[in-house]
This record gives sequence, C-alpha cells and structure tokens, in this order.
Amino acid sequence: LIVDHSQTMYEEFSNLLDQNQIDYIAKMFNLFNRVPSTLEPLAKIFADYIETQGLKSIDNLLNDAQNEASRESDPKKAASMKQVDPKLYIKSLIQVYQTFQAIVVSAFQSNPIFVKALDSACRSYINNNAIAKPANSKSTSKTPDLLAKYSDNLLKKNKDADATSDMSADDIMIVFKFITDKDAFETHYRRLLARRLIHGTSSSEEAEETIIQRLQAENSLEYTSKMTKMFQDVRASNELKILFKEEVQKDW
Repeated sequence: LIVDHSQTMYEEFSNLLDQNQIDYIAKMFNLFNRVPSTLEPLAKIFADYIETQGLKSIDNLLNDAQNEASRESDPKKAASMKQVDPKLYIKSLIQVYQTFQAIVVSAFQSNPIFVKALDSACRSYINNNAIAKPANSKSTSKTPDLLAKYSDNLLKKNKDADATSDMSADDIMIVFKFITDKDAFETHYRRLLARRLIHGTSSSEEAEETIIQRLQAENSLEYTSKMTKMFQDVRASNELKILFKEEVQKDW
C-alpha cells in the first residue's frame, strides 16, 4: 500500500517543505520508514530541494548587492558595493544549512540517509553558486577565500564590536566541513594570519590557537603545521626581544 501511493507522496513532499509542515513531513518519514526502499527517492528530493534553496539564497544576496550598487551615483563606491561581504555570504550559507539540519533532526530523526542527503546538497551549493563560481567562469570556487576573509574579520581587532557579535568559530567550522578545496582555504587563511601576527592585529592569541586546533581536529596535524610554526616563530621572536632588553639593561 505504501509503495503504491509513494509517487503521490513524493510529489507532495516539496510542497510540505515550502510550507514548513514539519509534523506532516515526520509522519511521511515514519510511513516510508516501514519500507526502507522508499527512503532513497525521498532523500533525493530532499537533497535537490536543499540545493535549490541554497542557490536561491545566494542569488538573492547577489541581486541585493547589485541593486544597491546601481543606486549609488559614485562609480567607485558602486564598484566596491558590488564586492560580496564575506560575513553576509557565509551567514547565508549557514542559514540554509541550519534550517534543513533542524528538519533532519526533528522530522527524519537524524536518519543516516537524510544526513548524507543534507551533506551532499550543502557541499554542492556551498562550492558552486552565483558568487563562488559566476556563470561561464572557469576559476576555482571563491568560497575558501571568502571563508578565510570571514575568519580574518572575526579574529582581528575591530573597533566596532557589534560587527562581529553574531560571528563565531562555529560558523567557520560549519562551512569548512563542506568546502572541497581545503588547501585553498589553508593558503588564504595562512596569508591573513601572517598579516595579523606581523601587524599585531589579532584580537586574541587564544582565539587564534582555538581555530587552528579545531582545523587540525577536522583535518590533520600536517594541515595546520605551517600555521603552528608561524606561532612558534612569533613566540621565539618575542622571547628573544625580552632577553635582548634584559642584556641591554645589564650593560647599563
């Protein structure tokens, strides 16, 4: 009976997602869960829906930036306004993920098939969207670069505390999990970290180390080895300065 009516329910599934009918989605899942073979098609529809919503979210963000720039009379300001704000971009990616991650937990009881569908869809729209890879562009995804810039804004000293009040290390790790070119992120992140260390603009050494430790846990010790070495070099330099001052004072 379930199999005979499955196609009708599949066709209604997207409407339930549109209307955020979590209770009905949960009932549908409990019904299909009695016939495991019916879950994969439902998960496929779920993944496609998530990807579509992720792409729409980024399209809306890009359109808003372009519309705002078109209203600016100063050409230089208009050009700068077309540049994507890393914070808005990363937050848009995360909002879509969190919306459907909640559905996976509440309606699908964290079933592995739907967890996998969520991960697959997020990996797709996070790495390939209108901002990360503009139409007809052959360049690599911009998401690793924008995530590194988001991290830089979070970790460097900022006169406006409100600008970073809703930013967190958790945000970085959520998106990092899904980016496919993690080496590109490491390159961008390390370059910005070097600037913070050289110019002394880090808001907190503890926060810097926490991010590196979390990146290491998510990837590998080798992945963060260059970043760790940078911290060791800075510490060694500071210790050498202290010893030098002490020796100079002895001579006086």
